[in-house]
Amino acid sequence: MIPEHPKKLARIGAILSLLGSLIWIQWPLNLEEVSPAALTIFMGCLITWVAIEIADLPNIDKSRQNEVNQDAEKLNFILKKIDFQQSYILKNYAIETYIEQPSYDGLKEIRTYHDEDRFPFHNKEMQKAFDEFCLSVSVFLNALYGLYTADGRGNITWRPGGTEYVPETEYELIKQEICIITDKKVDCSNKWDKFLIISNNALKGSTIRIEKY
Repeated sequence: MIPEHPKKLARIGAILSLLGSLIWIQWPLNLEEVSPAALTIFMGCLITWVAIEIADLPNIDKSRQNEVNQDAEKLNFILKKIDFQQSYILKNYAIETYIEQPSYDGLKEIRTYHDEDRFPFHNKEMQKAFDEFCLSVSVFLNALYGLYTADGRGNITWRPGGTEYVPETEYELIKQEICIITDKKVDCSNKWDKFLIISNNALKGSTIRIEKY
């Protein structure tokens, strides 16, 4: 395999030679006054440049394949965080008075991962969908934990200090907040589904097996 820098230099040299031959022929170009020698040099430069580009096509295809495979590996890592159980809870579990404390641990982990991630997807459409999903996760979790706190028995709840009775007016406000949180949860689930659809379409050429639920 030819090292990357010599390939770039060869490509630049071929293009400069092509431009130089055009200027030597005559600029602006006048085909009626082109000499056979100048035309021969121009054609030689053109063929050299085209040959370099054709020779590099396998390397371009290999590079694209590597990028697709890297995106597939990253998706598989994300699917370990948002696994079947986390996806099912996100899609089907209602926001109740008491919620098991680990219920959304996968979302918390993926939010942290996204905040610290320095290697985005090569596929820009996948990255955009992933960013939108993670933003939705953050909005949902902020709303959820803004109302719910740990009760010391493995759950989170909106009941202050474990109190069983809440005044009716306060309870009505809490129900409104729960409705808002539920809407954010639904949006989060929809964004996850959208991300998976885009990813499945983008990674069809991958040689890495995508984990399935």
